[in-house]
Amino acid sequence: MGADWWIRDAVVDPIAAKCQHLGLLACELRAEANRLMTSATRTPENARLVQGVMRRAQKLDEQVAAWIRDVPAAWRFRTLCWQSHSLAVPDGGKDYSKAEVFPGRVDVYNDFWLAAVWNLARTTRLITMSIAVRCAAWVCSPMDYRTTPEYATAARVCGETISDILASVPYHLGWHIKRKHLFADDGSAGFACGDESGMKGLAAYFLTWPLACVITQDFATDARVFCPVIPSPP
Repeated sequence: MGADWWIRDAVVDPIAAKCQHLGLLACELRAEANRLMTSATRTPENARLVQGVMRRAQKLDEQVAAWIRDVPAAWRFRTLCWQSHSLAVPDGGKDYSKAEVFPGRVDVYNDFWLAAVWNLARTTRLITMSIAVRCAAWVCSPMDYRTTPEYATAARVCGETISDILASVPYHLGWHIKRKHLFADDGSAGFACGDESGMKGLAAYFLTWPLACVITQDFATDARVFCPVIPSPP
């Protein structure tokens, strides 16, 4: 049915719809890449087909990057604080199981839905980069695909994207609720209705897809993959 069918007549917010459409296109392209590379023999013609998929993945990633660049000011997140490794991780920076946040940035958003859309854009970039790297590996085999320019680009983009996703985790888990002294609360961050003083399960649920994508990334360090982020009690 295609990405256009899924998005047609379902647009409430055109900015979010654009991001969702790009995500659907990435899923379609990934399925196409899977079909091609699992069944194609290594011929010059098939190599050209795989290179075509790689270029489409790169072009799609450029569209997602443009979406990120062009979102309006109301959609922008802001950095609440930076957590140093020594402060964020107890026992001299060794015990990640007791860390409330992963060392680095802690970002806040105007609401959890916006944060979820941002992470959709980020996971779409992880998918497009993985498609490009996989295609490059198929084409250059038996050479080491880690020497290709596609891998170098993916390492940079995915490393930054993973950092952005992890910086959103404390917000989703309510880490900021008991730290309102760190930022000026204008009342815009949270849920449209209900009690804002407690943590919400829905916000944490929004993390399942982006964190699942992070775990599968070669560019995620062991600390990033295995560090559980535990919200402080309200």
